[in-house]
Amino acid sequence: MNAGKSTALLQSNYNYQEKGMNTLLFLPKIDADSSDGKIHSRIGLVAEAESVDRDFNFFDFVSNEKIDRAIHCILIDEVQFLTRDQIRQVCKISDELNIPAMCYGIRTDFQGKLFEGSSELLALADNLIELKTVCDCGRKAIMVVRLDENGNIVRHKINCRYGIGCRMRPMKRFKFWLKDNSILYRSYKVLKAYKREIKSRDTVTSPIESATNVPGALWTFDETEFKEYGVKGLKVAGNALSKLSVFLKKRNISLTIIVYPWPDQIVSCLLYTSPSPRD
Repeated sequence: MNAGKSTALLQSNYNYQEKGMNTLLFLPKIDADSSDGKIHSRIGLVAEAESVDRDFNFFDFVSNEKIDRAIHCILIDEVQFLTRDQIRQVCKISDELNIPAMCYGIRTDFQGKLFEGSSELLALADNLIELKTVCDCGRKAIMVVRLDENGNIVRHKINCRYGIGCRMRPMKRFKFWLKDNSILYRSYKVLKAYKREIKSRDTVTSPIESATNVPGALWTFDETEFKEYGVKGLKVAGNALSKLSVFLKKRNISLTIIVYPWPDQIVSCLLYTSPSPRD
């Protein structure tokens, strides 16, 4: 979207007509209904086009037109909405009638899935030219969005903090994951909690509860948490380590295991052993 496809089509059409050549312009009915049967560009260029539905036969239509006048090129906008059979008809026009066909459209939908017409065209086209547009992130856009009747982006509710969208998303997901799981970042968060704890010792009832907002190590202190999460987690970890050990042993690869306390555990120990204003 907004890559200049229709503008490029209309410019090519003008180049042919400027030299006195005849062209045929086509527009799928699904798009023609909203554009009065005309091809519009964002910069103001407009041209009449033949509105076609899914039962339209391109080869028969062009063959009949060719009887009355010479046709030097056919141009099709929003080609992604054509059927597979129609794409083959267009290819047949190019191969058997020796009339070049220039097709313009988008490759995938908002989910990244190929349209029917685009899929067939990618397989049969002699030449492919990619027209690029710019994403909001400043890089090349590789996805399109779905808009509602008011022109707003339709967003899907997903159980993920990272969302979906442009090519920047995978890096953002990695950054969030690193932020949530990095030992350095966890240490930073826990040390901040420790600092808050020292300042507010008089109001603290449980060092473990106030030590951190990241309760990743709580199961190592709390008996209830250990029974609910720790037992199962240790069993899963043990099985995974056993499989890893067997895998590495078969390949003569040494295995080194480093065990370290979590920042939560360190701070909790500090809170238990540090001098208290009440002491």
